[in-house]
Amino acid sequence: MFISLWEFFYGHFFRFWMKWLLRQMTGKCELQRIFDTYVGAQRTHRIENSLTYSKNKAAILFLMGKQTYQKGRE
Repeated sequence: MFISLWEFFYGHFFRFWMKWLLRQMTGKCELQRIFDTYVGAQRTHRIENSLTYSKNKAAILFLMGKQTYQKGRE
């Protein structure tokens, strides 16, 4: 119960503000910070987690292995 509640608040509220604060302090987006900090499998795992929590529909579809094409592009 507590874990589900934490995941909800983390995914919908805390993560946004944490990302915004880190962006303001470092001047880098989340993926740039991951790329500069971690190497190997740890980097891959962190990027997958970042995409999993993303609200961007294209990132979610990419993570699921579905390819989408924009009109006029193939």
